[in-house]
Amino acid sequence: MLEEGVPFCPHCGAPQIRVVPPEPDSSQPAPPFAPEQPTPLPVAKDSSLWGPPRSLPYPTDPIHWNQVWQGALLAGAGAALLSSLPFLAFGCFLWLFLAGALTVSMYQRRVPGALIRPGMGMRIGALAGVFAFIITAIMSTVLFTTEGDQLRKVMQDQMRASMAKAPDPRSAEIMQQFINKLGTPEGLATMFLWILVVIAVVFLLFSAVGGALGASFSLRKH
Repeated sequence: MLEEGVPFCPHCGAPQIRVVPPEPDSSQPAPPFAPEQPTPLPVAKDSSLWGPPRSLPYPTDPIHWNQVWQGALLAGAGAALLSSLPFLAFGCFLWLFLAGALTVSMYQRRVPGALIRPGMGMRIGALAGVFAFIITAIMSTVLFTTEGDQLRKVMQDQMRASMAKAPDPRSAEIMQQFINKLGTPEGLATMFLWILVVIAVVFLLFSAVGGALGASFSLRKH
């Protein structure tokens, strides 16, 4: 132990030096704390950022099919019945078109405030075409089973008349082969199935287009 004020140790001669740090001056205010600013990241120059503003899409609303099928059944049944009448059958495309639009309108009344986009309207209107095709297929099947022989005779007579007017022998030969196939039950059933396929495509197409246009009109009201 060394006494206070002794500059050197008497044993080893080491200097006894004490450094006292200066006390901070409390009269000066402390500098304000500045948070560290993050380094900005480089932004890629995307052409879409500099282009014209894009319009926001309509909000997506789910289709409540439990509110669709009743109107689709009613509109589809009406289109099928009108298309089966002798004088109104020529406007079958118009009846299917109106059935799709009517189904969308009835759905709009059942679900007020729903935004129906054209894509949704196509699916809603197509359901009316499905019901119209089912009813038409049932009526056609009943007619085919009861008057199949008469239908076969009418088709064969029409094809023979067309074959007589065909100047090309090759076309006449093909039509004769087709007439021979219609003479068998298998050939007539195959022809009937192909007719049903064509009817299904036409019904779905026109009813879907009517539903899409009906949805477009409903969006304009909003």
